[in-house]
Amino acid sequence: MGELIGISRSQAIPADLQTQLNGYVEDAIRRISRHHEWGWMRGYDRIELEAKVDEGTVAVAAGGTAVTGTGTTFPTVWANESYGEMRIGREVYRVASITDTTNMVLTDSALVEATAASFQLYKNRYVLANVYALETIVSTVGAQDAVEAVSNEHIQGMKSQFLSFGRPRFWSNPEYVGGLPVIEVYPVPNYNEILHVRGLKLPTIPSADGDTDDIPEQWSQVVDEWAKVGMYEAMEDARYSAALRMAQASLGRMIQESDANRDGARFELDPRFYRNPRRHQGYGGVVN
Repeated sequence: MGELIGISRSQAIPADLQTQLNGYVEDAIRRISRHHEWGWMRGYDRIELEAKVDEGTVAVAAGGTAVTGTGTTFPTVWANESYGEMRIGREVYRVASITDTTNMVLTDSALVEATAASFQLYKNRYVLANVYALETIVSTVGAQDAVEAVSNEHIQGMKSQFLSFGRPRFWSNPEYVGGLPVIEVYPVPNYNEILHVRGLKLPTIPSADGDTDDIPEQWSQVVDEWAKVGMYEAMEDARYSAALRMAQASLGRMIQESDANRDGARFELDPRFYRNPRRHQGYGGVVN
C-alpha cells in the first residue's frame, strides 16, 4: 500500500501513515469477515447420547438421597453424572453422583419412600467444551435429522406433559455453567448415538500468528482492492471510482462463490457493499 503513495519497500513508513494504512486494511477485512467462515472462529463438538437405564429395581428412604439398586447396572462411565436424572414412580430427581453399578446419590432428598421400585435413569443434559455459541446440532444419520433449537421453557413444558424417550428432536438454549454451555435435549435419549454440534468458539485474544488463519488467497485480492479504495479516497486520487467498481465486483464474486460452497446456504447481501462508501459513514471502519 505504501507504494501507491510513492514509498518504496526500502523506505520506512511514518508511524501516523502506517496507522492509517492499517486502518484501510482492517476495514477491508471487516467487509469480508461476515461472508467467510474463519476456521479459527469455528467450533465443533460432539454429544455422545446415552441410552436410558431401567433394568432392576431401586430403594430409597423418604428424605434420603442414597439409592440402592438390585440387579441394576448404573452407568459409572457417564462423563458428568450431575447432568443425569432418575425417575422413580411419578417423581424425578437430579443425580449427584454414581458410586458403582448398584449405588448412587441424588441431589435432592427423596419425597417418598421407594422399595423394589421400577425406575428410569437417563442423561438429558450435556456440557460442551469446544463450542461457546451454538448454531446447529445434527445427528449422525444425516442433515435431514437436524435437531431444532427451542427455549428452555418449551422443553420443560413438553416434559411436564409427557416424558418421552427416543431420538432427540429439540435442544434448549444453553445455560452457562463454569463458562461452558450446557444444553438439554428432548425427547430423552433412548439409544447410543452421536450428535454433531457446530458453532463459534469462546472469543480469545490471539497471541501468536498460529492462533488465526491466514487470509485465503482468493480473499486477499478483495482485501487489497478495498484497501486501495480507501487510500485513493484519502488522496483524492482520480483512480478512486475505477478502484471502487473493481472492489465491488471482486467482493460480489467472492460472496457468490462462498455461498455456493455452503451446501446451498444463502446470505442476504448488505446493500451498503454495493453503494458509494462515502455515503455511508460510520459503517465498518475508516473507509465506509
